[in-house]
Amino acid sequence: MLLKYTELIIALIAAAWAASASSWEWEPLALLVASIAAFVYHDRKEVHGAQKNLDSEAIPPHLKADRALFLHFRNSLPSTGAIQFLKSESLAGPFEDKRLRDLRGFKNKWDNAEREFHDKELDQLRRSLLGEIQKLLGLVTASTWPVGADNEYSAVPPEWKGDLPDKYDNAISALHAAADSVVEQHQSLVRAAKHRLAV
Repeated sequence: MLLKYTELIIALIAAAWAASASSWEWEPLALLVASIAAFVYHDRKEVHGAQKNLDSEAIPPHLKADRALFLHFRNSLPSTGAIQFLKSESLAGPFEDKRLRDLRGFKNKWDNAEREFHDKELDQLRRSLLGEIQKLLGLVTASTWPVGADNEYSAVPPEWKGDLPDKYDNAISALHAAADSVVEQHQSLVRAAKHRLAV
Protein backbone atom coordinates (compact mmCIF):
# COMPACT_ATOMS: atom_id res chain seq x y z
CA MET A 1 0.00 0.00 0.00
CA LEU A 2 2.87 2.37 0.85
CA LEU A 3 4.44 1.56 -2.52
CA LYS A 4 1.21 2.51 -4.30
CA TYR A 5 1.06 5.94 -2.66
CA THR A 6 4.78 6.53 -3.21
CA GLU A 7 4.14 5.97 -6.92
CA LEU A 8 1.28 8.49 -6.79
CA ILE A 9 3.58 11.10 -5.18
CA ILE A 10 6.23 10.41 -7.84
CA ALA A 11 3.57 10.88 -10.52
CA LEU A 12 2.59 14.26 -9.03
CA ILE A 13 6.25 15.34 -8.87
CA ALA A 14 6.74 14.25 -12.49
CA ALA A 15 3.65 16.23 -13.52
CA ALA A 16 4.97 19.33 -11.75
CA TRP A 17 8.39 18.82 -13.32
CA ALA A 18 6.84 18.47 -16.80
CA ALA A 19 4.70 21.58 -16.27
CA SER A 20 7.63 23.67 -15.06
CA ALA A 21 9.97 22.67 -17.88
CA SER A 22 10.55 25.44 -20.35
CA SER A 23 10.59 23.02 -23.29
CA TRP A 24 9.15 19.58 -23.89
CA GLU A 25 11.41 17.05 -22.30
CA TRP A 26 10.72 13.35 -22.50
CA GLU A 27 12.13 12.39 -19.09
CA PRO A 28 9.39 13.95 -16.92
CA LEU A 29 6.68 12.62 -19.24
CA ALA A 30 8.16 9.10 -19.16
CA LEU A 31 8.39 9.25 -15.37
CA LEU A 32 4.79 10.50 -15.17
CA VAL A 33 3.43 7.70 -17.41
CA ALA A 34 5.46 5.00 -15.62
CA SER A 35 4.36 6.22 -12.19
CA ILE A 36 0.68 6.33 -13.16
CA ALA A 37 0.92 2.87 -14.72
CA ALA A 38 2.58 1.44 -11.60
CA PHE A 39 -0.03 3.11 -9.37
CA VAL A 40 -2.92 1.68 -11.41
CA TYR A 41 -1.28 -1.78 -11.48
CA HIS A 42 -0.83 -1.92 -7.71
CA ASP A 43 -4.30 -0.49 -7.10
CA ARG A 44 -5.94 -3.17 -9.24
CA LYS A 45 -3.78 -5.87 -7.69
CA GLU A 46 -4.85 -4.74 -4.23
CA VAL A 47 -8.55 -4.70 -5.18
CA HIS A 48 -8.29 -8.12 -6.87
CA GLY A 49 -6.50 -9.60 -3.84
CA ALA A 50 -9.14 -8.25 -1.46
CA GLN A 51 -11.93 -9.67 -3.65
CA LYS A 52 -10.18 -13.04 -3.85
CA ASN A 53 -9.85 -13.17 -0.05
CA LEU A 54 -13.48 -12.15 0.34
CA ASP A 55 -14.62 -14.83 -2.12
CA SER A 56 -12.60 -17.61 -0.48
CA GLU A 57 -13.85 -16.65 2.97
CA ALA A 58 -17.48 -16.45 1.85
CA ILE A 59 -17.66 -20.02 0.44
CA PRO A 60 -18.52 -22.57 3.13
CA PRO A 61 -16.26 -25.66 3.27
CA HIS A 62 -19.11 -28.07 2.43
CA LEU A 63 -19.87 -26.10 -0.74
CA LYS A 64 -16.20 -26.23 -1.77
CA ALA A 65 -16.20 -29.98 -1.15
CA ASP A 66 -19.36 -30.47 -3.23
CA ARG A 67 -17.93 -28.39 -6.06
CA ALA A 68 -14.76 -30.51 -6.08
CA LEU A 69 -16.82 -33.71 -5.99
CA PHE A 70 -19.00 -32.49 -8.87
CA LEU A 71 -15.90 -31.78 -10.98
CA HIS A 72 -14.76 -35.33 -10.22
CA PHE A 73 -18.23 -36.59 -11.19
CA ARG A 74 -18.06 -34.79 -14.56
CA ASN A 75 -14.68 -36.39 -15.23
CA SER A 76 -15.89 -39.84 -14.19
CA LEU A 77 -19.15 -39.76 -16.13
CA PRO A 78 -19.00 -37.01 -18.76
CA SER A 79 -21.93 -36.25 -21.04
CA THR A 80 -19.71 -37.06 -24.01
CA GLY A 81 -18.88 -40.69 -23.10
CA ALA A 82 -21.30 -43.46 -22.27
CA ILE A 83 -24.11 -40.95 -21.73
CA GLN A 84 -23.82 -39.71 -25.33
CA PHE A 85 -23.71 -43.33 -26.51
CA LEU A 86 -26.95 -44.12 -24.64
CA LYS A 87 -28.61 -41.03 -26.14
CA SER A 88 -27.69 -41.77 -29.73
CA GLU A 89 -27.24 -45.54 -30.18
CA SER A 90 -29.38 -48.66 -29.81
CA LEU A 91 -28.59 -51.26 -27.18
CA ALA A 92 -30.16 -53.94 -29.36
CA GLY A 93 -26.64 -54.27 -30.72
CA PRO A 94 -24.23 -55.16 -31.69
CA PHE A 95 -22.40 -52.48 -29.72
CA GLU A 96 -18.88 -52.33 -28.37
CA ASP A 97 -18.84 -53.41 -24.76
CA LYS A 98 -16.26 -50.72 -23.95
CA ARG A 99 -18.87 -48.05 -24.72
CA LEU A 100 -20.35 -48.80 -21.28
CA ARG A 101 -17.00 -48.56 -19.45
CA ASP A 102 -17.85 -45.19 -17.87
CA LEU A 103 -21.04 -46.67 -16.43
CA ARG A 104 -19.25 -49.67 -14.95
CA GLY A 105 -16.58 -47.41 -13.47
CA PHE A 106 -19.24 -45.17 -11.95
CA LYS A 107 -21.10 -48.16 -10.48
CA ASN A 108 -17.92 -49.50 -8.91
CA LYS A 109 -16.45 -46.23 -7.60
CA TRP A 110 -19.41 -44.04 -6.68
CA ASP A 111 -21.29 -46.39 -4.36
CA ASN A 112 -19.50 -45.34 -1.17
CA ALA A 113 -19.43 -42.62 1.47
CA GLU A 114 -16.46 -40.80 -0.07
CA ARG A 115 -18.60 -39.98 -3.10
CA GLU A 116 -21.58 -38.56 -1.22
CA PHE A 117 -22.54 -34.91 -1.68
CA HIS A 118 -23.17 -32.78 1.41
CA ASP A 119 -26.15 -31.29 -0.41
CA LYS A 120 -29.01 -33.73 0.23
CA GLU A 121 -30.78 -33.08 -3.07
CA LEU A 122 -27.60 -33.68 -5.08
CA ASP A 123 -26.82 -36.83 -3.15
CA GLN A 124 -30.34 -38.15 -3.72
CA LEU A 125 -29.85 -37.55 -7.45
CA ARG A 126 -26.47 -39.33 -7.29
CA ARG A 127 -28.08 -42.35 -5.61
CA SER A 128 -30.93 -42.37 -8.14
CA LEU A 129 -28.43 -42.26 -11.00
CA LEU A 130 -26.42 -45.06 -9.42
CA GLY A 131 -29.60 -47.16 -9.11
CA GLU A 132 -30.53 -46.56 -12.75
CA ILE A 133 -27.03 -47.48 -13.89
CA GLN A 134 -27.10 -50.68 -11.83
CA LYS A 135 -30.49 -51.54 -13.35
CA LEU A 136 -29.26 -50.91 -16.91
CA LEU A 137 -26.06 -52.92 -16.45
CA GLY A 138 -28.11 -55.78 -14.96
CA LEU A 139 -30.35 -55.74 -18.04
CA VAL A 140 -27.33 -55.67 -20.36
CA THR A 141 -25.93 -58.73 -18.57
CA ALA A 142 -29.26 -60.57 -18.68
CA SER A 143 -30.42 -59.57 -22.17
CA THR A 144 -27.28 -59.41 -24.34
CA TRP A 145 -24.65 -61.93 -25.34
CA PRO A 146 -21.07 -61.40 -26.42
CA VAL A 147 -20.61 -61.48 -30.20
CA GLY A 148 -17.70 -61.02 -32.57
CA ALA A 149 -14.38 -62.78 -32.90
CA ASP A 150 -13.02 -61.47 -29.59
CA ASN A 151 -16.37 -61.12 -27.82
CA GLU A 152 -15.80 -57.36 -27.69
CA TYR A 153 -19.33 -56.63 -28.90
CA SER A 154 -22.66 -57.35 -27.24
CA ALA A 155 -26.12 -57.77 -28.74
CA VAL A 156 -29.58 -59.01 -27.89
CA PRO A 157 -29.43 -62.54 -29.35
CA PRO A 158 -30.72 -62.32 -32.93
CA GLU A 159 -32.14 -65.86 -32.59
CA TRP A 160 -34.72 -64.49 -30.18
CA LYS A 161 -36.16 -62.40 -33.00
CA GLY A 162 -37.36 -65.52 -34.83
CA ASP A 163 -37.76 -68.02 -31.98
CA LEU A 164 -38.90 -65.75 -29.14
CA PRO A 165 -40.16 -62.50 -30.69
CA ASP A 166 -41.87 -61.29 -27.49
CA LYS A 167 -38.73 -61.87 -25.44
CA TYR A 168 -36.67 -60.07 -28.08
CA ASP A 169 -39.01 -57.05 -28.19
CA ASN A 170 -39.32 -56.91 -24.39
CA ALA A 171 -35.54 -57.05 -23.96
CA ILE A 172 -34.99 -54.20 -26.40
CA SER A 173 -37.78 -52.10 -24.87
CA ALA A 174 -36.42 -52.65 -21.35
CA LEU A 175 -32.86 -51.78 -22.43
CA HIS A 176 -33.95 -48.58 -24.16
CA ALA A 177 -36.17 -47.51 -21.25
CA ALA A 178 -33.33 -48.12 -18.77
CA ALA A 179 -30.88 -46.24 -21.01
CA ASP A 180 -33.28 -43.29 -21.23
CA SER A 181 -33.62 -43.28 -17.43
CA VAL A 182 -29.83 -43.20 -16.97
CA VAL A 183 -29.52 -40.26 -19.36
CA GLU A 184 -32.40 -38.43 -17.68
CA GLN A 185 -30.99 -38.96 -14.17
CA HIS A 186 -27.52 -37.91 -15.29
CA GLN A 187 -28.78 -34.71 -16.86
CA SER A 188 -30.94 -33.96 -13.80
CA LEU A 189 -27.90 -34.24 -11.55
CA VAL A 190 -25.81 -32.01 -13.83
CA ARG A 191 -28.54 -29.35 -14.01
CA ALA A 192 -29.16 -29.40 -10.25
CA ALA A 193 -25.43 -29.19 -9.48
CA LYS A 194 -24.95 -26.27 -11.85
CA HIS A 195 -27.80 -24.44 -10.12
CA ARG A 196 -27.07 -25.39 -6.50
CA LEU A 197 -23.25 -25.18 -6.68
CA ALA A 198 -23.03 -22.26 -9.16
CA VAL A 199 -20.58 -24.12 -11.40
